[in-house]
Amino acid sequence: MESAGCLFRFSSLAAPGNTVSVGSQRRLCDSDLGNPSFRSLVFDMKLITLTIAVLIQLLLGAHPAAAQDCTQTYIPPEGDWGRHFVLESSIGLFTHMNRLPFHAAEVDIYEKSPVSGAFELTQTLSPEVRRPGENYFGDRTATDGNIIAVLSESVPIPGESSTLYIFEKNPTTLIWEQAARIAPPANSLSHQFGGGVAVSEGRVVVGSQFESSGKVYVIERDPITGVWDYSGFVLPPPGVAASWFGFSVDLEGDRLAVGDIYGAAGTTGSVHIFEYSHAWDSWVYVQTLTASGLSFQTQYGLDVEMEGDRILIGARGHTQSAQSGRGGAYLWQRNPISNIWSLVAAFDNPFAGQSGTGGEFVGLDGDNAYFSVEYVQVTPGGSRGGIQHFMYDAGLQDWVRQPHIEPTPIPGVSFWAFVAYNGFGADNGTLIYTGERLSNTYYFFIGSSDEDCDGNGVADRCEINSGAGADLNGNGLLDVCEGIGTAYCRPTALNSVGEKGLLLVDGSLFAQENSVTLRATKLSPNQFGYAVNSPYQGVVINPGGSQGNLCIFGSSLGRHNRPGEVRYSGAAGEFDLIVDLTNFPSPMGSIMVQAGETWNFQVWYKDQNPSNTSNLTNAVSLTFQ
Repeated sequence: MESAGCLFRFSSLAAPGNTVSVGSQRRLCDSDLGNPSFRSLVFDMKLITLTIAVLIQLLLGAHPAAAQDCTQTYIPPEGDWGRHFVLESSIGLFTHMNRLPFHAAEVDIYEKSPVSGAFELTQTLSPEVRRPGENYFGDRTATDGNIIAVLSESVPIPGESSTLYIFEKNPTTLIWEQAARIAPPANSLSHQFGGGVAVSEGRVVVGSQFESSGKVYVIERDPITGVWDYSGFVLPPPGVAASWFGFSVDLEGDRLAVGDIYGAAGTTGSVHIFEYSHAWDSWVYVQTLTASGLSFQTQYGLDVEMEGDRILIGARGHTQSAQSGRGGAYLWQRNPISNIWSLVAAFDNPFAGQSGTGGEFVGLDGDNAYFSVEYVQVTPGGSRGGIQHFMYDAGLQDWVRQPHIEPTPIPGVSFWAFVAYNGFGADNGTLIYTGERLSNTYYFFIGSSDEDCDGNGVADRCEINSGAGADLNGNGLLDVCEGIGTAYCRPTALNSVGEKGLLLVDGSLFAQENSVTLRATKLSPNQFGYAVNSPYQGVVINPGGSQGNLCIFGSSLGRHNRPGEVRYSGAAGEFDLIVDLTNFPSPMGSIMVQAGETWNFQVWYKDQNPSNTSNLTNAVSLTFQ
């Protein structure tokens, strides 16, 4: 790629990805990078660089940082109103009300990437056929494994209240497909079919809290026909007064928890435990969980979550510490021998505030218990909400309050943990909830590992989740920990195979060792390319018509297009180039790289996307010692 913008193409080639053998040669010219002078096109760019101290620490081995949580945010499109969301098995479900005309809703699926740990939008669900007035698709949702249950309320539809949709993940295409539409079992709006919904091990339960004293319906797939249909129902325990039985439900295997927010005597609320008997083919009542000292409108059982032998129960209006209506949660533990549940902890909301400020939604995740907090008065005329977190300390054999979890405050903006209306989830080291009310922002607090390979005091997973481009190849490791140098300037344009070309550098930063290998991967297959270098950094957008961006510049570029340096990507779409630091192409001609110098590298490669074009990888900066 000299001043005429040409490279040498060789008619005799070795195996793809290896050194090109020299045969007869002809010039292959391309104007993608055009004139080597790019001064008028250069834009300022903030770059992330490593200090010499960090590089030395990398060579010596870094010490891990303390464990921490990473934050990922999701802001829906303007005007999108989030109605409900949940998190289960690394799948987040978000219901949006204003996305379609007349407030018709859709459900977005966010799945946690096993590589980066970040949540990514994978699909949007909607009914195959939307009924007239079906505005509240996703009013309540639940998921487990390869099943998603979506309740859809229609207003007004005479004779119907809500409808259940079941989606299953196609194991071949990995696409979620509608598997069933289950109409309410009784044609009456007063039944309010769809109070609570839960999914576990191929079984769906739906509460119908206004049907007499309440009822919970069980829906299962017929093992022979594969058709989803009602398989039974669960009624309030005999002799126990109930009023809103089924307002909340949770299901784990053959164990069912049913919340009744007014419960016995129609006041404080209760949660009833049932277990499925395979011998009797029916649900057997086990125990009712209540708490003493509660007052009217406590709404004990507003939300329930089971995990193993624990149940966490939310109580939005409970009374503790002479403060009424602050809300909280109650934790129960099952004795595996006697099968008796006992109350082991009562978690209170430490913030004074408006009536009913906590416990609307709860979450269990291992030895971590969470409950929502909203409307916490912090300044005159302003309030902020968040999540209360308790962790079990095995040494103390007690649950210990952890720091309050909340979004970072923005001056002049009140934060509301709107989870009291929208939902909540905690699973697999991740916590999600709604933050700032005005923008309806969702926050993911993603549990991280302790690994800190670059020794900068921030866990690697948190750096990756921040979206700073520190894991360009998406393998879950910081690029700076995989090779030498600092990767920057993430490619913006996909090539013809839907990838973004990646450049990593192996070897040594000690110039006298002359050990540097450029490794270009995720390129278009069976195409030619070569590396360029410069002591300067910058951004040139689509130089000469290329689909990529050039992130190095100078009065001219150093071009690694001499015999043996032009590479062929082969079927794998990758190649290596060993750089000779003693015969280094530079804007000043061939030089010897010295300690203390900084050189920036990038790979330019041909492509068919769809016609003749080219693209560029990310750039890597090396400071030699």
